[in-house]
Amino acid sequence: MRCDLCGKEGNLVRTIVEGTELNVCRGCSSFGRVVERGSRPIHVSNEPISNNGRSRRYTSVTRDIAPKIVEFIKDDIGQLIKRKREKLGLKQEEFAKKIAVKESMVHNIESGHFKPNIEMARKIGRFLKIKLIEDAVEGKIEKITTIGASGMTLGDMITITQRKKK
Repeated sequence: MRCDLCGKEGNLVRTIVEGTELNVCRGCSSFGRVVERGSRPIHVSNEPISNNGRSRRYTSVTRDIAPKIVEFIKDDIGQLIKRKREKLGLKQEEFAKKIAVKESMVHNIESGHFKPNIEMARKIGRFLKIKLIEDAVEGKIEKITTIGASGMTLGDMITITQRKKK
């Protein structure tokens, strides 16, 4: 099989790179955390096709990825915080003391110059009794299609994306 990152043929290891589980060669495994030696079986169906008289193989790879719930902070968090703080009659200085942060941080959040992390948004949301964090369901990849001998690389994905745009 081929490395999902560089396309190199050889023995692969299952590695988590930037939160995504990939089958990569030993060289590319340094970019993430190795989960398991050897690669997991992937359903691959090959059908020969012709490209300018040269024979190439059409590879269809199906991977099922369980949907996950992902939390993200609302885009208008600064406006929501400011509106609720003002409704409660609190000044930025008073509000900052109550949630144990610097006044400058409250100012930067409300002005949109700083977006707090999930924990900070939860803390502020609990204090103000408003919802600042949304949940989203990360989808399921049903089918990945590429041209190549035995799997999809990042280069293949770029090529496919560029073809679709034309």
